[in-house]
Amino acid sequence: MATFPQTLINTCLIKIALNPECHRYCIPPALKKRLDALRAFFKACAGIVDVNKILFHSDGSIDVEQSLISNASVKLLVYVIEQDLDIDRKAMFDRLSVEEKLEFRELAKKDREGLLRICWNLLVGYRYSFSSRTFLDTMQLCSALDASQTFLSVLDSIQNFRLEWLVTLLQCLPRKSSKRFVMAVIMFIERTLS
Repeated sequence: MATFPQTLINTCLIKIALNPECHRYCIPPALKKRLDALRAFFKACAGIVDVNKILFHSDGSIDVEQSLISNASVKLLVYVIEQDLDIDRKAMFDRLSVEEKLEFRELAKKDREGLLRICWNLLVGYRYSFSSRTFLDTMQLCSALDASQTFLSVLDSIQNFRLEWLVTLLQCLPRKSSKRFVMAVIMFIERTLS
């Protein structure tokens, strides 16, 4: 679906969504759903998104991914990583200034959990070797932190993946894996086979 800048209707809906005292009752029923979506978006991304850079689909719904990418900042990139959102992190990272990239690198170095460090490595082009201990440790850390998007990014970074490694890959999954991890492995297998 194509992405468009704000129309007058969308601009008005944004202003209404940002005003908690504005009642929904004065809004036509057809626009209430869009208003609710905007309010949910602002609630999730409060203070880290520039409302003037929000993009919309032709049907009036928010293009969340493109809106977040166009608002790229270190704070927003960290938010996307920590919330495990399915957003193109590389596109966000590429939009950062040199100073912001250095700021993100410093945050990654200080990260106690290690998730930002893993993402930093992936964003600067680090490729994992399936047989290395670092790969297995990284996969287990992603599983422990319930970071399925980072898990999938690590899988995508494997050099020369072979189908016989699938059994070991499946053993990396925690016993009580969420559907997101299972889907990440299935998506990776589909991309590998095609």
